[in-house]
This record gives sequence, C-alpha cells and structure tokens, in this order.
Amino acid sequence: MLPYHLFIKGGIFIAHSISRERYSYLYLMTISVIGWCAILYHSINLSADTSSLLVLLLFALFLGITEYYPIPVWKGFTTINFPLLYTLYLIYGLSMTVTIFALVLLVTGLWQKRPLRILLFNPAQLGISFILAVAAVETYMNPAIQGENLIIAGTLSYCLLLLFYYVINNVIVDMVLLLRPQPYKFDAWKNKLISEANSALISIMYGVLFYILGSQNRGEIDVFSYFFFFSPLIAISLIGAGYMRIKTEKNRLKSLFIVTKELNKHMLQQNPFQSFFKEFKHVVFYDELLLLSLRHSEWNVKYDGRSSKDPIMEDCSFEDLPGTQTIHYIKNRKYEEENGLTRCFSKEMKAFVCVPLLLEKELLGLLVVARSRSNSFLEEERNALATTANQLAAVLKTRTLVKEEEEKNILEERNRIARNIHDGIAQNLAGAVLNLETAQRKWAKHPDDSYALVDACTQKLRESLLEVRNSIYALKPPSRKNVGLIPAINKRIEEFYKDDTYKDTNLTFSIRGKPYTLSSMVEGILFDTFQESVQNSLKHSEARNINVLLHYQKENIMLKIKDDGKGFSLFHAMIKAQKHPHFGIMQMNEAADKINATLHFESKEGSGTEVILGVPRLGMEGER
Repeated sequence: MLPYHLFIKGGIFIAHSISRERYSYLYLMTISVIGWCAILYHSINLSADTSSLLVLLLFALFLGITEYYPIPVWKGFTTINFPLLYTLYLIYGLSMTVTIFALVLLVTGLWQKRPLRILLFNPAQLGISFILAVAAVETYMNPAIQGENLIIAGTLSYCLLLLFYYVINNVIVDMVLLLRPQPYKFDAWKNKLISEANSALISIMYGVLFYILGSQNRGEIDVFSYFFFFSPLIAISLIGAGYMRIKTEKNRLKSLFIVTKELNKHMLQQNPFQSFFKEFKHVVFYDELLLLSLRHSEWNVKYDGRSSKDPIMEDCSFEDLPGTQTIHYIKNRKYEEENGLTRCFSKEMKAFVCVPLLLEKELLGLLVVARSRSNSFLEEERNALATTANQLAAVLKTRTLVKEEEEKNILEERNRIARNIHDGIAQNLAGAVLNLETAQRKWAKHPDDSYALVDACTQKLRESLLEVRNSIYALKPPSRKNVGLIPAINKRIEEFYKDDTYKDTNLTFSIRGKPYTLSSMVEGILFDTFQESVQNSLKHSEARNINVLLHYQKENIMLKIKDDGKGFSLFHAMIKAQKHPHFGIMQMNEAADKINATLHFESKEGSGTEVILGVPRLGMEGER
C-alpha cells in the first residue's frame, strides 16, 4: 500500500495530465474546425476551369508522393512540397491550391492509416498556414516589391510566402506539443527547427531556380515541362525515403542484435532486464512497459517499466488478459473494452501491443508495450517486438530451468544430508542415549561396566561430532571456481586435521605432473570423490595412514586415495548401498559416468582400501 502523501501526489499528477490532455484535444478540434471551414469555403469558390486538368492531376500526384515519402534530413524527416504548392497557387489560385492540398493530405493520411484526429488536423493546420501566409504577403509585401525586377520581385515574394508559411505552421504545431501531457523538450524543438530549416533551404533553392528558368523564353510551358522540372524533387523524396527506411531498419536490427546479445550474456544475473529494456528503447520506443512471466498458472511481474504507479494501477489483475497466442494490438484504448491488462497502465496510455512469449507453443509470459499516442505502433515495430519476445521466451525458459535445477540440487543435497544424519548421527546419538541410560542403572552395582558404556558413548559422540562437522562443511564447501581444485583439497585436509578424533591419523597429499586447467564439473567430481573417500577412511577403516595422489598425465588425470585400514568387502558394500542409498559407492559411480571417467575400488577385509578415479583429458574441458 502506498503512503497517503503519494496518493495525493498521484491524484494531482493524474488530474493535471487529464486537464492538459483535454486542453490539447480542444485545441486540436478548434484548429481542425477552423481549418476545414476555410477549406470548404475555398472549395465552394472554385472556378470550373478544367483546361489544364492533366497538369492539375500531375501536381496532385507529386504532392501525394512528397507527403508519403518525406525526405531525410539531419536528425529527422521533412516534407518538401512548398515549391509545388507555390506553383499550383500561381497557376490556379488560392482556392484550388488549398482544396487540392487538403484532399491530397486526407487521402495520404487514410493510406497511412493515421488516427482520426491527425487525419483531420494535418490538412486543417497546413491549410490555415498557407491561407494566412498568402493573405500576409498579398496585403503587406506585394505592394512594396512591385517596382523590382521580375526575378527579384518574384523571388522575394516566394521567400516571404515561404517564411510566413513555415512560421505559422510551426507555431500551430508547437502549441499542440506544449499543451499535451508529454514533455516537449528543448532538444526535440531544436531538432524540429533544424529539419524545417533544411526543408526551407531546399525550397528556396527551387524557388530561385524556378524564377531564373521562368524568365527565359523557352516556349510553351506544358505538363511535360512541369514534370521534368519537378521530377528531381520527387526523385529525391523517393530515393531519400527508401534509403532512410532501409537504414532505419538496419539500425533497428543492429540495435536489436546488440541488446539481445547482452541479454544472453547476463541472462543468469539477478535482474538482467533493467539494462536490456533501457537500451531497447533505441529499437522500439515506448512510454510504459510490463514483462510478465507465467509459471504454475501464476502471473508474475519480471520487469516493471511503468512511468507512474498510482493506486488505480495497483489493482490490476491478469485474469482476463487478451489473446495470449498471437500479438494483440490495441490501437486506441478509448474504443476497447477495459481488461485486467490495460487497467495496469496509467490513463495516459492509449495504444498497446501485447506479445506472447512462446516457446514450442508453451506460453511463458507476456511483453506489453504502451504509448500515449493512439495507433502509433508501426508494423515494423510490432515485428521487432515479436522478435524480442522470442528471445525473452528463451531467456525466461533458461532461467526457469536453471532455477529448477538449483532447487533439485538443493533438494538432493538436503535428502543426502538427511540420510547421512539418519544413518549416522541419529543412530549414534540413539545408541549413546541407550548406553548412558544403561550405565546409569548399573552405576551402583557394576561401575566397571558403566565406565565401559560411557567410553563407548564417548566414541559414538565423537563420531557424531565429526558427522556434524562434515555436514556443515558440505553445506558450505570451498568455492573451487575461485580457488581451484588443489587449494580446495589442501583447505579440506586442514579441516580434517582440526578434528581431535583423528589427530593420530597421518593424511598426506601429493601432486605429480604439471597441473592444467580443468572444467568446473570435473573439478567438482574430483573433489567430491576425494572428500567422500577420505571421510569413509577416517570414519570406518581405522586407518593410521591415508595417502592422496593427484596425477596430471598427458591423456588423463588420476586421483588415488589409499589407506592402511581394515578394508571391507566390496560385494557386501554394494548390497548395502542398494538397500540403504546414500552418497557412497553408487553415487560416486554415477558422478564418474557424467564425465566418462572410470572409478576403481580395490579392497578386502584386513588389507586397506584403494580408490582410483581416472578422468580422460579429451572432451572434459568443455563442460562448465
């Protein structure tokens, strides 16, 4: 539960965002209504002159191409259609220009499947900008430059009209960006200004060229003249837009490869998703994001990328999630029925993409990305999200398998320790208790027998103490990965010597050959075999001498543990191990099989025991 003051702050933030969203919407609607009223007014006043219909259609086509394929400029794109608008205005007048331009923008917006508010706003604000620019130039500027040379006067009129058009257009757009809840940063404004300046510069160059060529007597100007004059501009739009789309997709794929590579590298860390989704914004920009995992029919949040977590969002649930086998795209939250997923996001989020994390048709989780603008996810971005979801599914599955393996190993280790305690410590303690109770009853009449029972109890308790220490050591073994096999063996031998029970036992460790690098799995099995063999010799064999040899050979590495104890019957030991399984001969054999090693026991009653583990060097370095 959030503190009370955070509830208040969250409420104020939501109310403030909603009010800004309302103001922005009202402003958009106002501009749209005024603009379309002006467009309708001019369309009513159209003349019926269709003598140059082919030229008109050519300009409409060129305007559509430049609008659909914007030219890439520094840190952005821009539409260079002002030279076309100006020429259309000179030929057909303001009413025809505004009407054709609005229709072209409307058709292009429909073709690009833009949201309705943008579909209505763009033609309106561009129409208002051009109408006001023409009114300003005709009212104040044309009388001042009428006495100038035709080229100079025309160029000045063109440049002034362009200046007014760009200024009015950018002021209208900046007002929208300032009113909406999302922050409009100075860097974004600067990048937009530079893009518009580049567009204006290219338009000015075309305008100057237009008047220079127009002042020369080149015969009748027909549709072919306009086509060849403006075809370079159209070619620039087509080539530039195509190049930038290819470059953008290439950069997206490159960024996706880099971030997924880093994700694979750190997939087993505690939280590998924090840095991943921070860099993922360069691939697909998002305002808010949730990564959910599904395990044992329960949904868990693996990464929370929501910008604000108000009390409403805390009540979200995942009981009625949208389709979880295919990508689910919510274009506009306003026209969709609320579900447990959309309720998890703040009210400012309008568009959502919900991508299932599937691996061999198994649902492992969901990746949900949200934006504040409705219908703002392109098809390329949805494809990138699908690719990312596949990678995340593999990561979640790997983390799940690793966790299950760790849980399995912990459970096996607990069971092994429990069996050891039951078979060793518990029985010794039970026997000691019985002996002490018997000694207590015999103390008065048979003190010698009581002393013998107490001595036996002492020996059993010493063995139990060793078992307890071994169990504690097994719970916290030395890190062979950090210190290596040989230092780990030396440290364990020091631990054995600290036990007073076996202070009279001589334990030696020698190394032959030049040590070389082994895999962690091989080192682990070598160390466990050494530890179990030495513990068995100390506990059961009554050995006075135990020799440990680690021999690094060219093709093999050999571990040999030899004692001079009382030995045992291997046949009887195998039968006992099958009836009472614990980490003994059977488990040592299974561990050796994992690394294609051979385990050899040589012992008989009264002549000591020798354990030899031979590990082939070839092929064991790859297991990590």
